[in-house]
Formats: sequence, structure tokens, C-alpha cells
Amino acid sequence: MTEKKAQIPFQFVFAIIVGAVILFLALFAVSRYMNIQRYQYDTELAAKLSVLLNPIESSIASAVATRIDLPVQTRMQLSCVYSGIGREDLKIATFSTFGKKWQEYGATQNIYNKYVFSKFQEGKVLYVFSKPFEMPFKVADLTYAVMQDYCFVNPPDKVLSELNELNMSNMHAVYRLGECRKGSRTVCFQNSACEINVYGQCFGLCEDIYDYGIVENRADSKVEIVYYLGLPLMYAAVFSDSEMYKCNVQRLMSRLSLVSKLYAEKSKLLDARGCGTGKLREKMSVLSTQASYLTKGGNIQMINDFVKQAENENNGLVCRVF
Repeated sequence: MTEKKAQIPFQFVFAIIVGAVILFLALFAVSRYMNIQRYQYDTELAAKLSVLLNPIESSIASAVATRIDLPVQTRMQLSCVYSGIGREDLKIATFSTFGKKWQEYGATQNIYNKYVFSKFQEGKVLYVFSKPFEMPFKVADLTYAVMQDYCFVNPPDKVLSELNELNMSNMHAVYRLGECRKGSRTVCFQNSACEINVYGQCFGLCEDIYDYGIVENRADSKVEIVYYLGLPLMYAAVFSDSEMYKCNVQRLMSRLSLVSKLYAEKSKLLDARGCGTGKLREKMSVLSTQASYLTKGGNIQMINDFVKQAENENNGLVCRVF
């Protein structure tokens, strides 16, 4: 007598297949929805950060600092576009425990008329401070956005004083390299032992050896060297990569050239009223031209003498232009 083998009904198999397809489509739809939600969330977060970076400005020589707590682990990417005054592009991506831990960045937020120095970073806390950039009049506020810890090894008095004033928990000043916290990005002065090394080169009529110099960055896979003029640009070179730094310096030189032209016109008007600002007008025109040359790149220290000449001429006037 032949035994019949148990058979699974076709309807049951069909139901399993249909159920699996429905489950797959449901999971796909949820994943798709979550990705769209994350994209929108990252875009909104970038928009909020771009607004928060805008008002952090200083009308005095000292730095102004703030702390921004982010809701989740966040990747921040800033890029610089030079074309005249130019702009910066901010993109944000956030960490998620659902689906892909990291997905593509949200929509780019354009930041115009600001000069934010930063590099690719990841973290939950963003520290921001700013300093006025003067050549010799105020040209703009420079903003520094930092997530990483930095350790300044035996910094000069000016830098140490500002670090103490800023009181930022991710900035530390120590006497010896061995005192730096593990994982901190190290910054040395007149010493090549750190990831970032600052060399002051002002040995003439200067207030400080660090009035201008170079910053050598060994933190990444390649060595990068940039020139700076004044402490605000020294900080900029420390906290950003060379591409971001050079692009923003070109933007600043474009702005300096335009502002110098305006002061040259103001000098002309005052000279017509008997203020004796004719020489200053000439010096402002020269400063504008020299700044224009530097919009194509080059050593920013080359403009220092023209800045000093304009400053000295203005200080000797009864009718000061700036």
C-alpha cells in the first residue's frame, strides 16, 4: 500500500510569499521614510547652526566664546567658495541607531558675508568663538568653530591670556607636551614637537614675535604650511585646514580692498573740507591695490608695511578717517 507524502497547500505557500513581500515593502517604506526624515532633520540642524554662527561677533579686541550642545553625535563639514566676497557651505549629518548609522549629508546651507574657520569634525559639542580682524581698521569678524580638544604647549602670554579668558573646556594650556590629554590635538610654539607648530617671525619693530609668522600643520597625513598676519589669523590657521584658510584669506583680502576704496573716497571728501587727508587717501588706494593682488593668493605678510603706513598716517591726523 503506497503512503501519501504530506503536502503543503499551495494557498499556504502563496500566503507566506505574499506576506514576506508585504513585510519587505513595509520595512523598505519605513527605512525610506526614516532616511527622508533624517535628511530633513540634518538640513534643519545645518540651517539652525548657520544662524547661530552669524551673531557671534565682537566689536572689541578680545575674543567672544559660546558653547553649542548638539542633540546627537554630529558630523559637520564646511567648505569655502572664493568668488569676490564669496561664501561658505555648511553640511550636517547625524548619527542614528536605526538603519545606516551615517547617511548622506542634509542640504547645503550657504553662509554669506561671514568668515568661519573650521575643518571636518565629529562630536556632540561645538565650541565657537570670534575675534575682529583689523587691517588696521576692522574688516570683519573671524569665527572659529571647534569640536576637537586642543592642547597649547607653553603658549605665549597673549595666547595664554585669551585661552584663560575664553574658558573653553576643549582648550587647554600646559607647560610640557607630556601634560596634554590623550586624543588632544597638540599646538607648539617655536617648537616642532607637536601636530601643529606655530613659528613667530616678527623680529623687528613689533609688539610681539608672534605678530606674524607661519603655522605648520602635521596633524593629517601631509605637512601643510600657511602664513598668518596677526593673532586672529594665527587662530584661523590652527583651527582650519590649509584649503579653508587660504580661501577665506582671499575673501578677506577682497573685502579689505573694497573697504580701503571706501576709506580712500572718505579721505577725498575730508581733504576737500581742509582736513589734510590727501596723503591718507593715497595710502588707502595703495592698500586697496595690494589687497587686490592677494585675492589671487600669496603671502599675506606682504601687506603688513602698507597697513602700518595707513595706520600711522591716520593716527597723525586731526580728522581721523577710521
